[in-house]
Amino acid sequence: MKTSISAWVPGVFWDRASTGSEISNTSTQKAQFLFVQNAKELTFHKGVMSLHGVNPVTVCFTGRPERIAGQMPTSKIVPMWSEGTNSFTADPPNATLSIFTGDSVSNFVLVLRDPRVSGDDLSFSRND
Repeated sequence: MKTSISAWVPGVFWDRASTGSEISNTSTQKAQFLFVQNAKELTFHKGVMSLHGVNPVTVCFTGRPERIAGQMPTSKIVPMWSEGTNSFTADPPNATLSIFTGDSVSNFVLVLRDPRVSGDDLSFSRND
């Protein structure tokens, strides 16, 4: 039976002005992105959730009104975790963990902290 793992991580703000889009003369607007990470296997050990065989590309997208979509290297998640005043370090994100096995799916909501990448493994401390 094939199992697939997906994690949806909300948050992180993107300064649209840096993309070259025209917003206004006086203010900078920000968009809230969702990130999707897929892996072949998942383990939990001593408060650490590890995604094994994680896809090297993380999909990111926004909702309305921006409707921006793209992808980024999964390895960029760790350095950006602590960026900005409203960082994931200061306010850890919730994530939806979806485990697909055959025709069934199980969903869990987790709080993620302290991301680490090692080879094709992405690990988070969890506190839920």
